[in-house]
Amino acid sequence: MGQSVGIYAREGYSMTTFDKRERAFEAKFAFDQETAFKIGARRNKLLGLWVAKRLGLRGSDARAYADSVVASDFAVPGHDDVFEKVWRDIRGKDVALDADQVRRKMQELWQVAQEEITPNLHHYGAISAADLNRIRQSKSVWSWQRATAPGRPKHDKFKS
Repeated sequence: MGQSVGIYAREGYSMTTFDKRERAFEAKFAFDQETAFKIGARRNKLLGLWVAKRLGLRGSDARAYADSVVASDFAVPGHDDVFEKVWRDIRGKDVALDADQVRRKMQELWQVAQEEITPNLHHYGAISAADLNRIRQSKSVWSWQRATAPGRPKHDKFKS
């Protein structure tokens, strides 16, 4: 059947293709959740710095305020608690912003944070799926180390 892997090897269980797919989907789900968390935390930090500037905070005070905005996201699930915190602070200082501007900025900063956390890998020399499959099927064990994305110069570290 299949090759025994991990805990299944100890139990004498052979991992099927379905089991492998299930584990891959679980790993992808976990990765996506972790990525979304990082994007949210980064967005909240950027939002905190943006609001701090409007509140007249600078330097370490601005960073401390941004950290408090990040921490406010852990109070209640969702992003309403972050909005409520910054909106309360904006209203308390009579800053000339309305709720729609703050919500639009939150959406804009989500996009900025998403680009910072998950950059488009093709711009950074990622290998396409077709190239990756070709490399995996090649006979050379070390071919993946020498692989480069199409159109990217090859560098040989070990050349004298």
